[in-house]
Amino acid sequence: MSVLKNKNSVYIFYVTVAIIGWVTSLYAKHIVKKISPKALVLFDLTTSFLFITSLVLFTNNGKQSVVSELRGLTNAEWLGLAGLGLFGTTVRVFSSSLLQYHAVETMRIAGFMISMAVSGAAVYVIAMDKFTMYKALGLLLMSIGGYMFMP
Repeated sequence: MSVLKNKNSVYIFYVTVAIIGWVTSLYAKHIVKKISPKALVLFDLTTSFLFITSLVLFTNNGKQSVVSELRGLTNAEWLGLAGLGLFGTTVRVFSSSLLQYHAVETMRIAGFMISMAVSGAAVYVIAMDKFTMYKALGLLLMSIGGYMFMP
């Protein structure tokens, strides 16, 4: 898809996801007053399963099938994927439960700022040619700024 190759597609994607994320968080805050977080996640995962199954069944892009790809995984890779799935589901249930007791804006801003600090640290660690004093100071200032910004 040539749209995905566009240099601005990443930014457009994340702006769109951020806007939709805020709207869905507000809706989830409303809905967890009527149903439990587990029911919300169950519905979400069921909808996701049906959508992805339809997507796999009705799209064929000429590459090997999804089933063939999955058969090629090792046991360790299966275990890793299962762990990712369990972690994601646990996070969904926990975050939906937090919505029962905390404001959407508190959760979204706190999540954003903590993500910024962790991402900043990860970039320094992963792309670390030299960890200079200026990089350490930048990471420290970013972390302090995030802490001060949180409600």
